Amino acid sequence: MRAFTRPERDDVFDHSLTETEERLRHQYGEMTRAEIRETGNLAHYHRYYRSFGQNFHVQHQIESIALKGKSIPRRDVLVEIAFKWELEHGLLTGIHDLDQLMLPLVLEASDGTTTYELYNGAETMVKEDDMYYRDQRGVLSSVILGPAAYGRVTAGTTAAMVTVYGAPGVRELDIQHHLNAIWSDIQLVSPGAELAGLQTLSS
Repeated sequence: MRAFTRPERDDVFDHSLTETEERLRHQYGEMTRAEIRETGNLAHYHRYYRSFGQNFHVQHQIESIALKGKSIPRRDVLVEIAFKWELEHGLLTGIHDLDQLMLPLVLEASDGTTTYELYNGAETMVKEDDMYYRDQRGVLSSVILGPAAYGRVTAGTTAAMVTVYGAPGVRELDIQHHLNAIWSDIQLVSPGAELAGLQTLSS
């Protein structure tokens, strides 16, 4: 996506975040944590994460809103859009500053020797057999450990790349629907934004 113009705030989009919070509370509010993790796409990611001895963090974020009454953080609108639909659809989503990247992207399964810098500045190693993607400069994200500091969206971002990790069992149709929803919100807050393309990667 290119030609993104960042609004001060958009009342319609802000209201949609509140509606998402309400939907999550209605859908999950009476469930146990065990029931939530077996719902829809969350179940597919739960199985993938458990194979690494981890829990799917998006489930925890859903629980914090649905069970604990917390709200979606209001910060950068591009991050909010991706996060909103990540919660709605239970699909692991990333967003990166496209102008910082050196394409093409490559999706790989780690051999346990690949390192990168996390958001917090800590150096980490991609877990063996985990999926990660990189451009020609470095790693952008891995499933289990999350996004890199490199390529992160900032207040000056005008071009962005949205990514979705499809865990085994996730349907391509669900991913396409998810991306379409994200694009609709981007157009809502920035009508002049331009769609640059769509690509499917496999490791």
